[in-house]
Amino acid sequence: MRLVFGAQATVNDPQLGVLRRRRGRWRGEVGLDHGPATIVVPVSLPGARRGPDPAALLLARRLGAEFDRCRASIEAALDEHRRDAGCPPLIDAVGPKPVGVAVVRLDGRHVLEVAYRVPWDDEHTLGAHFADGVLVELNGSILLP
Repeated sequence: MRLVFGAQATVNDPQLGVLRRRRGRWRGEVGLDHGPATIVVPVSLPGARRGPDPAALLLARRLGAEFDRCRASIEAALDEHRRDAGCPPLIDAVGPKPVGVAVVRLDGRHVLEVAYRVPWDDEHTLGAHFADGVLVELNGSILLP
């Protein structure tokens, strides 16, 4: 990891690419497998001015593997949320696209948060929180960091 200071502090991470510090968090972009394609979404990590939090950085580097391990659980939780809203099944077999990823603290530990905008709940952004291959929760309303 290489840290560069100037008008805006940047970190060049070998796995996550360039991260820039903005609004108190380290931000960049990551690719996530979504059906047959890879989509690029914003990523946000906590950390001080000197760099991203080391534990958060390690977790973010495992995003692809963790997301793959939790994909079925996330899809089931999104489907349950859709059914609870009284909406019919989705026609698109791939399901809702993630709109962002963050490392956040939940119950005193870092977890990955994948944000979703869904057609049945246009007032909220849903957050799938997961770590260690386990979906911790699907939060019905998060703020994108």
